[in-house]
Amino acid sequence: MRGFPSRPSTSVLVALALAPVLAFGTVSTPAQAQDPLPPRAFAYATTVAPQVVLPAATKMKYAAPTGLRAKASARGADVVALNWSFKTPGLHYQVQYATAANFVGGKAIIVKVASTAIGGLPTGARYYFRVRIVNSANKAVSGWSKAVTTGAQAPADSGARPLQVASFNIRNWKRTGGGKWSVRGPLVAATILSRRLDAVGLQEADFNKVGGINQIDSLLRMLNAKGAAYRVVVSGSAATAGTRIIYNSATVTPVWAGMRQLSTLAGDVKRYVVWAHFVQNSTGRKFLFATTHLVSNPKSVKTKKCSGAQTKYYKKRKEQAGQVVAEIKARNTEGLPVILTGDMNSHKVHCPNNAPYRVYAAAGLVDPLGNPDFSKTPVNPTAEVRIHSEWDTSNHYARKPVRHNIINGHHVDYVWVSKSIKTLEYEVVVKINDSTLKYVGTHPSDHNMVRASVLIP
Repeated sequence: MRGFPSRPSTSVLVALALAPVLAFGTVSTPAQAQDPLPPRAFAYATTVAPQVVLPAATKMKYAAPTGLRAKASARGADVVALNWSFKTPGLHYQVQYATAANFVGGKAIIVKVASTAIGGLPTGARYYFRVRIVNSANKAVSGWSKAVTTGAQAPADSGARPLQVASFNIRNWKRTGGGKWSVRGPLVAATILSRRLDAVGLQEADFNKVGGINQIDSLLRMLNAKGAAYRVVVSGSAATAGTRIIYNSATVTPVWAGMRQLSTLAGDVKRYVVWAHFVQNSTGRKFLFATTHLVSNPKSVKTKKCSGAQTKYYKKRKEQAGQVVAEIKARNTEGLPVILTGDMNSHKVHCPNNAPYRVYAAAGLVDPLGNPDFSKTPVNPTAEVRIHSEWDTSNHYARKPVRHNIINGHHVDYVWVSKSIKTLEYEVVVKINDSTLKYVGTHPSDHNMVRASVLIP
């Protein structure tokens, strides 16, 4: 059968993630900092081990982590999700957990981001959690955070199964700055395959043919040559002007699809919203998936006073976002849960504000990261685990990402969801060297892919 191998159950995933503890009781070899584990190994740990006392550095370089939160995860009856605050990117952490308040007899994991999920916990048992910063030699370089306590619980919806979705602007055929498609294309395909995505909203998938093939068909060939079974929604040589939905036909089935052209400014390319009703094959549950690409304008960072050009493009993006919402509403007569992806060309420090964000939020959609206008900390986030959310979703083909020292960066690419959808993970997919804080390797695009693992009700 074509497509990805069948996915293991949550209990199997937990066992896999914790295998060094359950089977051998030894520390596994740490992975390279820039190579994240597959999303199925959701503990996102570089090592897993029975509790040991790590040696402390002679001087504590960092203050103890703050803002530690723990809650039962919707992904399984034996899982707890954890998040904590940070200002400095690239740090590693030791997370300690135990049934005793003094942590005697507990276990620990080393993680590469300030968020994780820990499985294999007995349902209903109360656990204590705390975290501290460690260096590359796994020596403690901060004190412990304040401990928090909670327990794993059976999810309210035991029939839901994770669905992997993403938004990815793949930067058309252009060679300027980022290299030829012959170089970038395989990297785009590898990025999609690495996250085993079920549905992807693509932007700038060029419909013009080069060498007898357009960019979307070129990408599909690369994906399916690796044994996947991706298809495109709304095919056609010039349909949707590069805004496309591709899906893994082994895991989801489209039942209805369409598109709407958005209003545009003189001289701009055509803009669209593309949508499809899907059935998740593993559960039989339906959802509406949409993607769009709103108008962009340069130099739109917040200033004391918006220029005339900034105001013009701001108003057009706001209008287009309203049209996206209206089209989704018109095509969702069944009241299906909605996933909206896209390059909105607007982030939280745009002048005068992030108009599309406000339009989507007012329509009842949820940003799982909680990253509204000018926020320095998450505001009502719903994602259980966040991965590399501190980095911008635009990379501009730079070798070093912009560093804001806040939990959520400046994002123009989004995955929005209905309130009824649970978000297990939200990831800005990047390869960053944690020591140099520079990108590793060639960029697939001038945008970083944004991925979410969600549960359809």
